[in-house]
Amino acid sequence: MTNNFMFDLFKRQNKTTHLATLADVGTNLTQSDHYAHYLKSISVSEFTPKASTEKDALLLPLHAHLQIPASLMMEHAVYDNALNPITYATHIKPLYRGFKLHPDLPKYPGYDLSEYEALPGRSYYGGILLDQFGHFILETLTRFWRAVETEERKFDQVLFHVLSDRNTMHMRKRLFRDFWSNYFHALGITEDNFIFIEKPFIAEELIIPQCSVSIGMFNRSNCYISEKAHGVWSILNQRMAGEYRPSDTSTARPEKIYMSRRNVNYSFRTGQIENEADIEHLFRSRGFHIIRPEELSSENEKHYLLSECKILAGPIGSGMHNSVFMKPGGHILSIISEQMNEGVCALEHLLALGASLGHNMYQYYQCDLDPEQESKDSVINLTQLSQALDHFLERST
Repeated sequence: MTNNFMFDLFKRQNKTTHLATLADVGTNLTQSDHYAHYLKSISVSEFTPKASTEKDALLLPLHAHLQIPASLMMEHAVYDNALNPITYATHIKPLYRGFKLHPDLPKYPGYDLSEYEALPGRSYYGGILLDQFGHFILETLTRFWRAVETEERKFDQVLFHVLSDRNTMHMRKRLFRDFWSNYFHALGITEDNFIFIEKPFIAEELIIPQCSVSIGMFNRSNCYISEKAHGVWSILNQRMAGEYRPSDTSTARPEKIYMSRRNVNYSFRTGQIENEADIEHLFRSRGFHIIRPEELSSENEKHYLLSECKILAGPIGSGMHNSVFMKPGGHILSIISEQMNEGVCALEHLLALGASLGHNMYQYYQCDLDPEQESKDSVINLTQLSQALDHFLERST
């Protein structure tokens, strides 16, 4: 079933402008057209998000989790003081089959509101906090376009919904003890003003920004990206790069970066590149600076290194989403193998971002899918990749 037969709620609720069809965005450096039939049916569009401020808004826990059945919708969980759903708060995925229209929703959510916590002062609604890095920088952080745009960094609390299958204690530790705390610090969010919506709250004043990025969870999902999101990524990169103090200030920041996935924990995935050490050596020989994000001192250091980057390369995945922090007009090379289970969905998102940000997108595809092969790991053909890399550099430098 293609997009033409699927209900796209996001497009129904927003005025959008078509930018491109994804099949027309990237340049394929190999003969493979494995993903072409997917990309022909996917478009990327731009739009302008809106925001509202509500008095005495009701926020309820979100009873949804990541593996949402196609027959279900993601429920509304934020209501005005008349118990009407506030649509700007909804985390819309473009292709939820069976997503109900507003008139079909119950006006009263059916919760026992005899006990709730009142939140005095000014609150900012941050949407659903997604703890996978790619979705975190694309969908969670970009809710803060309103705060960045108006310098509304002073709020009494920031409220996040969380998917119901997540351990909030673990997430809080990860967010404020690990690398991602740098992102929140740059937005004025601290552990003291951070609240997960795990029980009913009524906020005295609630700022509710609409999503400024909407990407699908399923293959062949249209993508919607706003210039407001560009502003968030730009501000974050400037603030975080400025916070980093290198030990050697005389060393120039790299213009060519290879974003390695060599140290990624693949325990929850089904495939990696076995010979990435050899690939790193290949790119290093062509003048690339190798970044393994897990080995950096902080996310601030990564943004310091990215701040002058003009050429970014690496295996498809969340690491390549760091292209959003580059200046427009960058050159991006993605390495994709059919054995990599993330390939299609991550490629959709990356090409959509490239079209929105004005990057020049290139892909190296390797067709190595063997249905009888037990291992899902890939071994990239270095000779072919070397030829593709040289072709890419000829075009980008």
